[in-house]
Amino acid sequence: MDPSAEDRRLTGSELQVLLGSLAHLRDEVERLTADLSDAQLLTGTPTTDITLASLLSHLAFVEDHWFGRRDTRKPYQAPRWDPDGDHGWTLPADESPSEARKRWRTATRVSDWIIDGQVEHRPGALGQPLGLAGGRVSLRWALLHLIVEYARHLGHAQLIRATLGD
Repeated sequence: MDPSAEDRRLTGSELQVLLGSLAHLRDEVERLTADLSDAQLLTGTPTTDITLASLLSHLAFVEDHWFGRRDTRKPYQAPRWDPDGDHGWTLPADESPSEARKRWRTATRVSDWIIDGQVEHRPGALGQPLGLAGGRVSLRWALLHLIVEYARHLGHAQLIRATLGD
């Protein structure tokens, strides 16, 4: 994160702090997973079924759930990669861990595009309903939810990564 982005994350406007915090957490997930092989991404710990690959898949699901699926007029249908409805924790049989990582990266870019559009074209966007959950969920709430989701799972990612060594 460049120094000016770090300053905005620490002392900027509400929107800058929220977006900066989300970017920081995403950067940490990227740092922990970027240089790993598929075999390493599939490594878990003895106490959980969570792997870094399943974590990336789940985070892609969360990004898509809150920002990628924008047509709320249609009933929810699980994405192709979440047919069992487990919120993305299980990788599809035809998807490699590297592809799950790519799907997560794509989902973050789509979310950023949606968020940028909301902020640019809607005055007071943070407090405006997104149209999800019957219109009761604001952009502020969705961003905070995403930050909490990343913070929760970043701890898992750090523990799993620590078992892999440097």
